[in-house]
Amino acid sequence: MAQVLKEEVRNSILRAADAEIMTNGIQSIQMRRIAEGANMTVGNLYRYYEDKEALINAIIKPALHDLDELLKRVSNSQISLLKASSTLNMDEVYVNLEICAMGLADIFNSHKSAMLLISSTDELKQFSIWIKQVLLTGLRYKETELDEIDLDFLCTLISTSVVKGMQECFRIALNDPEKAKNLDKVILKYLQIVLWK
Repeated sequence: MAQVLKEEVRNSILRAADAEIMTNGIQSIQMRRIAEGANMTVGNLYRYYEDKEALINAIIKPALHDLDELLKRVSNSQISLLKASSTLNMDEVYVNLEICAMGLADIFNSHKSAMLLISSTDELKQFSIWIKQVLLTGLRYKETELDEIDLDFLCTLISTSVVKGMQECFRIALNDPEKAKNLDKVILKYLQIVLWK
């Protein structure tokens, strides 16, 4: 029974943290307000999460898991956030762009505060590295007029553009719910344009 209560308390803290982030933004997160929102003392909050970073990691973890599962799904388990395959074909990526766009929109809608945190920090750095690796693999044989150094440079630029574009997409969607209504369509078109579909 005590374990169930602990899980309920953790969930209460995460809900309060979610509300804190959505109300006051990332820069203004205060553990005191989160504790108040979870109906507990700040000292008790720190028993569950030793600091703000640990709490933020707990908020981000489910969204990162869902992002990783999405990447595995669109690549037939060839890639994840942690590992890129050197055998992935760009045609396979293009075939699954619609699934990827719908998945990103779903993850955004399910984990708004986490996506706000992820898109505002270095958490997307690994995602950028993954995109670059996919592009390098896929374009290596199509872009024969570029040497390896120039191709690497080009793929760095494109992957950076994708990450910055997605960050801006999530920021706008959070601030203007009307623009978030067709988020999957917008993300799909964006990915098609940026990835030369």
